[in-house]
Amino acid sequence: MPGFSSRPLSRFPLKLQTELGEEKRCLACCELWPADLEFFASQPAAKDRLSSRCLACIREKSWGSVPYRSLPLIAHSGFAEQ
Repeated sequence: MPGFSSRPLSRFPLKLQTELGEEKRCLACCELWPADLEFFASQPAAKDRLSSRCLACIREKSWGSVPYRSLPLIAHSGFAEQ
């Protein structure tokens, strides 16, 4: 599937400290996003109080009843990748 690495997700760090601050990896799209409520939903039970999936991926999944990994790869801008 285009856009996904052949390496297992466990090899990617879930959090990184960058010059922009702390970034967190979304478990759905594998992209790094700033670890804040603008990009991740609040999840009080989580250690960092943020969901494991970014808000864009959460919204994409709620639009259909198709199993998660069988959804087409859609960029966060809303356009399908070619």
